[in-house]
Order: sequence, then structure tokens, then C-alpha cells
Amino acid sequence: MTSTHLCRENLYAVLSTISTQDIHTITELSLPENEALYTSLWVCLRDYINYYALASKNQYNRKGERTDGNAYRVRALLERGMELEDIQDRILIHIVDKFDHVLKRPLSAQLAYVYTMVNHRLVDIYRHMAPVSLSLDRRVSDEEDACTLGELVSDIWHPGPEETWLQHEALQEALEAQKRMILTEVAILSQRPAELLVRIACVHLQMKPGKVASMLLEYGMAATCVHLLEELSTRYEIFLEELQDCLTQAPISAFKADTGNEAQVASQISRLVYRANQRVRT
Repeated sequence: MTSTHLCRENLYAVLSTISTQDIHTITELSLPENEALYTSLWVCLRDYINYYALASKNQYNRKGERTDGNAYRVRALLERGMELEDIQDRILIHIVDKFDHVLKRPLSAQLAYVYTMVNHRLVDIYRHMAPVSLSLDRRVSDEEDACTLGELVSDIWHPGPEETWLQHEALQEALEAQKRMILTEVAILSQRPAELLVRIACVHLQMKPGKVASMLLEYGMAATCVHLLEELSTRYEIFLEELQDCLTQAPISAFKADTGNEAQVASQISRLVYRANQRVRT
């Protein structure tokens, strides 16, 4: 069986099981008694996304002609500084977040709807990507004595005392708002240390799930918590040493770190981020 059919068949098998068990919402699916099925859905969706949204091979149009598929969008996003794992996670979390719409449809239509969601989400990310940035070291012309863009900008505009003060005040205001947000989330997630840890790492420190998984497996829970809190303190000037005891109470099994499998741990961290995001929103 080709990788194309394997991805489709695996996902369809999970969707069939969900339908057979009469599960109609992602909330029902995420209950403890459905954990194995919920995990299987994440894994199959991740594989499906990797092939249909991120792979550049075996893409064909309705006439059977080979096309570039989504490859050019993915290349453009990578050139703008995004990482492949970040693209994958954005699509995956979006689909799980909207998965109730999939489950409302007949089983025969669910796979096609997931396919549409994957492609639409990738297009959305592509449309909202940051514009190409120019290096300030680039020269304005090919002449040997041509100035750089940085030199040109510095000659054109020099911020005065008022502009400098306004920039500083805006930065401090944004920093204070971020502090308040983090402290609010700490109160909400304090009874769920695993979700709090991944929320700090993946949202506020903008770390990838794979990086967090690698740290947990290599350094363990205590050292990882110390590192994350030091980073949080440095970036947002928040002193949260008292949180260390709370975070280290998260069972290592909550991250599936006892498996020793980095891919499984990263996938579990993505799910924990999703759950934390849902709790913070409500």
C-alpha cells in the first residue's frame, strides 16, 4: 500500500471507530476513557497533514496531471522564516479545534472535509505570512562606494527624545499586559501543572513541542522546569520561583516521557497545549 493510501486508510479507520462508538464532539473524544482513540486521531491527522499539506510529491489535479500541489506555499513559508514543525502544528491544532464540524458530517464525507480543512488552513497561513525582510547590510546599488540600507535609514531618521520615550513607554505597557496575562493563566492552570508547563514553553516562550520533548527526555522534569522559569523571568521580568514546586508535580507520564520516544512526547505536548488553550479561552 502506498503512503497516500496508508495515510487515508489509517485516518478513515479512526473516523470509523469514532462513528461506531457514537462520539459526536471532540469533548467526548477527549474524555479519559477515550484516550487511546483520541491519541490515535492526533497521530493519524499529523501523518495526513504531513502528506497532503506538506509533501511535494504525488500531487495531481482533477485531470490526473502532476502539479506542484502545496509545495510552493510551504517553500515560501520556509523562506520567510517559518519552521516545518510550526506549520504542521498550526494546521493540526486548527483542525482539532474545529473537529466538531467534521463529526457532524456523515462518515462517508468526513475524510473529504478534513482534506478541505487542511488545504484551507495552509492557504490561510500562506496569505497571512510576513512579507520578505531585507537585510540592512544590503547595498542600495552595485557600486563599490554605495551605502547600505542600514546606513541610508540611519541618515534619514534619528529618533528624538520624545520618540524614544514613547517607544519605551509602549514597550513597558506591552510587557505589563503580558505579565498580567501570564499570571491570570497561572491561576487558571495551577491545578494542571503539565498544561501550565507546556503553555509557558510553547506559547509564551515560543518553543516547539519537539524542543520541549527533547529537553524533558534529556534533562528530566526538574531541570526543564528550572530552565523554562529562568527564560520566563528573563523575558518578562516575572519571578516565579514559587511555581517550580507546582510544575515539578506534573507526572512524567503526562508527557508520555516514560516511553522514551521523542515523537510521542512531542505529539502529547501538542495535545496538552491544545487543552491548555481551551481552558484559558473559557
